[in-house]
Amino acid sequence: MSSTHTTSSKTADWLDKTADWIVDHRILTAITTLALAFVVYAGIPNLRLDTDGRVFMADDNPDKMVLDAFEQEFAKDDNLAILVMPKDGEVFTPATLQAIGALTEDLWNLPYVRLVNSITRFQNTYADGDMMVVEDLVADPFSVTQEQAAAAKDTALDRTEIIGSLINEDASATAISVIFRLPGEDLVTEIPSILAEADPLLASYRADYPQIDFLASGSVAVSQAFATASQKDGETLTPAMLVAMLLIVGILLRSVTGALLILVLAALSAFVSLGALGWTRIPINSATAVAPLMVVTLAVASSVHVLSSVRQTMLETADRTMWARRAIADHGLGITVAVFTTAIGFLSLNFSISPPFRQLGNMVAAGMIGVWAFTIFLLPGLICWLPLRRNQKAASVDRLMNWLSDFVIRNQRPLLFGIPVIIVGIGIGISQIRLEDDFLRYFDERFETRVATDRYESQLGGLNVLEYSVDTGEESGINSVAYLSRLDDFAAFLRAQPEVSHIRSLSDTIKRLNMNMNEDDPAHYRIPDSDEEASQFLFLYELSLGYGMDLTDQINVDRSSTRVSAFVPFATTTMLLDLDDRIQTWFAETAPELKSPVTGQTHVYTMISARDVPSMLQGTSLALVFISFVIFLVLRNLKLGLVSLVPNLVPAIMGFGLWGYMVGNVSLAVSIVVAMTLGIVVDDTVHFILKYANARKRGKSAEDSVR
Repeated sequence: MSSTHTTSSKTADWLDKTADWIVDHRILTAITTLALAFVVYAGIPNLRLDTDGRVFMADDNPDKMVLDAFEQEFAKDDNLAILVMPKDGEVFTPATLQAIGALTEDLWNLPYVRLVNSITRFQNTYADGDMMVVEDLVADPFSVTQEQAAAAKDTALDRTEIIGSLINEDASATAISVIFRLPGEDLVTEIPSILAEADPLLASYRADYPQIDFLASGSVAVSQAFATASQKDGETLTPAMLVAMLLIVGILLRSVTGALLILVLAALSAFVSLGALGWTRIPINSATAVAPLMVVTLAVASSVHVLSSVRQTMLETADRTMWARRAIADHGLGITVAVFTTAIGFLSLNFSISPPFRQLGNMVAAGMIGVWAFTIFLLPGLICWLPLRRNQKAASVDRLMNWLSDFVIRNQRPLLFGIPVIIVGIGIGISQIRLEDDFLRYFDERFETRVATDRYESQLGGLNVLEYSVDTGEESGINSVAYLSRLDDFAAFLRAQPEVSHIRSLSDTIKRLNMNMNEDDPAHYRIPDSDEEASQFLFLYELSLGYGMDLTDQINVDRSSTRVSAFVPFATTTMLLDLDDRIQTWFAETAPELKSPVTGQTHVYTMISARDVPSMLQGTSLALVFISFVIFLVLRNLKLGLVSLVPNLVPAIMGFGLWGYMVGNVSLAVSIVVAMTLGIVVDDTVHFILKYANARKRGKSAEDSVR
């Protein structure tokens, strides 16, 4: 049997024969397609969720290499930053100090803990005659008196080292800092195992101390929040989107069965993307978790073309096999070109320097292969077998498209001149766009981590940290008075920067030790007079530190370099890059011998955003050129190939233009939308241009071809 829909084109004849073969062998093609799909699905049980934010850092990322070297030199600072805010606005009361002391002890029991630091455990130094005493600020928080609490408050508010980090300026909020040494062997379970114990612990303290707010932020909490957000989106947004799409498709096609068919194909295709990732044994992460959602959207776009054709053929015949033959013959080439050009668009994400975005592109590309296979080889059989009710009235979407095509043809000249004006007017909004990111605020206030982060940075300063390893160039060089003086100058410069809320520098510790060793005389709050004094004071201090406390996270092993940390609240990528530019200028002009590249987790994420957006825009541009070349090869028409660039580019131009007017900031996440938008746009462009080209080959006028 052959399709009644024939053209003089050899390509059309070949498509007719292919459609005939697929429909005639629909049982074989359906079983084979599903069998191959289930082979891919076998990878799904291998999927695990990776909650570590460092998954966005590629091993060959130069900024990641600098961070690795820095953490090898000092320490790896994955942390929980717990904000403690008594509702009476006073940290230094016996009841609050008792709660802080108890929580400090309990937090030591969390997995992978390296250090727990709090206001009660702050290592206070003072002179006792000609001796220096080093002890906890609150020696026994469980039996502290009001007088002792008041004395501790006075001491704390006089310590430059902790104002803006462990305690705020009016002593109404304090922090408990929990530093972890994650092995990095099982990124899937390490962070969840920490929070599996930390969350119930904090919940118990909230119940026991209702007069105190306990809020958790920090890198560990933020990493988990990304995973939680992805999971919640999967539980809410995906079902909502599916329901909305099914309703729209069902209404436009006037077919409940057709809508369910699309749901089946979309789900099967989404599982292909998950199975493909599972076979690689790469854990799913907050970026790749959205891949099934993208595949579903694109699967709907492809299958709608087929079912729309079925609706049109219903008006002519009740033969179900003819519905399937006509649909594949008319749309098979368009679907094939659209699917593979869409896959090319997503493969452009491999230009990203961040592994999860590369994986996202590859997952969606794999899903698109599934979309093609199910649409071409499974859907025809389902059309023949399932009870699709024949409706001899034109579908709503057909009537809508007929009206739209007539409107465009009647008003082609006004539209030809008017639409470019609109495009330019909206596109100018791109000039308002700024490449800005704030990774700590990717979540809204529904997430406890976002609320905790905002309150923490409002009360205590920055969770974004710029790190510097200030090297002396020689072993034990940190004891040099000349070096320490330069280090103190650097600390003073950092404190003068408006973005910086707090800094951590060894020079502050050395100055206080010098004062302590001179009977707490404020005049001696300065760098010691000799290298020998600096060395002795520091050695004595290190010997006197309490349990679990040391300076290995501030001084490297051969004592040739010290760590300086600048804390920046409410920071965007532009702010951080601008601040580091000023810091590097200071090094170059004031202390070139100490010049240090910036590092830290915050900086690596900042550079991922700064480098990735241009990289992905470049990849998308190349994908557009390649897609147009593919269309040219299929049509063998250079003019139509070039014309296809216009509808492929305009939606992105208008989308970013509107975004520029309405929002202004473009983050890394927003730039990913370009690839998804490109996929949907290319699908529509390919089908329209192929339909137009075929109509022209059959001798139709340009107007009728548009219809």
